[in-house]
Amino acid sequence: QATRNNIIAAIELAACVVSGIGALALFAIRYRTSKIDPLV
Repeated sequence: QATRNNIIAAIELAACVVSGIGALALFAIRYRTSKIDPLV
């Protein structure tokens, strides 16, 4: 049961890291595309 809880915790941690990287990538893409347009 302890190993099962560790596996679940690892999956949650991985999902959190993946979502964080995804959000960071999305922000970087938006920042680059907005940089192409002249700043108001």
